[in-house]
Amino acid sequence: GDTAVSSYGPPMTTGDRPLPNNSEAEVAVLGAMLLDPEHAIDKAVTRLNFGQAFYSPAHQAIFETIVAISNEKPHGQIDPVTVGDALHSRNKLEEVGGTSYIMRLMNSVPTAANVEDYIDIVHQNAVLRRLIRTSADIMNKCYAPEQEVRSLLDEVESEVLEVTNLSSGADGVAIGI
Repeated sequence: GDTAVSSYGPPMTTGDRPLPNNSEAEVAVLGAMLLDPEHAIDKAVTRLNFGQAFYSPAHQAIFETIVAISNEKPHGQIDPVTVGDALHSRNKLEEVGGTSYIMRLMNSVPTAANVEDYIDIVHQNAVLRRLIRTSADIMNKCYAPEQEVRSLLDEVESEVLEVTNLSSGADGVAIGI
């Protein structure tokens, strides 16, 4: 189905409640990736490499940039300077807070040892946000069905299955893009 519409902005059902997110955990994941790229990057990519894994668009952009560099260069070459340079060449450095923000990310995390805990928190919040959007999408389709109930049920089943796959950490599940 067409998920693009439901991917932007909070769904109608949440009212004024903010969507689940944990900014500190997002910062900690990115900080750990910069602090200990050899260990943290692969762990983060395994669980978080999907659209809108990070609530903050700036954090998502930084994550995607680190992942892109890590696909081209040895992880040891990833640091605030190379990441800042890559963001600059993508015209995204200023919108994510500049070089100073990249440095602050790295300095914000005392150790990369707990990176898996930080990843879990970010991942769980992403799954919850996705489930909220999917639920709102399903609800809207039920109020204004454009198809037979049987095919609507099939569509709902596949949408929920997408979230289930995401939650089990299945690789290569592209969502919300």
